[in-house]
Amino acid sequence: MPTLTGRTKLAKLDFFVRYPEFLQRALAQLQGLEGEAGSHSAVSDGEIEAPMIRYRYGPWDPRYRNFVSFLETRKLLSVRKGRKVERYVLTRAGVDVADRLVSRPEFGPIVSRCAVMSGTLAKMSGTELKELIYELFPREVGDAAMRSRIAL
Repeated sequence: MPTLTGRTKLAKLDFFVRYPEFLQRALAQLQGLEGEAGSHSAVSDGEIEAPMIRYRYGPWDPRYRNFVSFLETRKLLSVRKGRKVERYVLTRAGVDVADRLVSRPEFGPIVSRCAVMSGTLAKMSGTELKELIYELFPREVGDAAMRSRIAL
């Protein structure tokens, strides 16, 4: 089953889904570093899905616990607590729901963003993603006041 390890990684990948302009800029930077071919301009439609706040380790949404609990209660997600990090695992029912949502055209922009992240950003650890965000977006994220809304 699909698994995501760590709350930090969850939040940082979510940041890139919600902020397509930052995703596009990060991918452009990584292309330059890795020499990848191709353009990711299709991932940015200029719209911020839902704003996040600047918190201790970068972008954050204080509603994560509610979201995770909601998905767990409906048996769409299983949270496995390890010694240091949580692992988020889609259940069979969660995979079925995700498959249905992926096929709906209104989710196309989000699906596209997730697809381009799968080859680069999704392979990074939560700490690596946090450091990348601070490096690439110091003014927008790193220097922002705690609990302030992250804006372009």
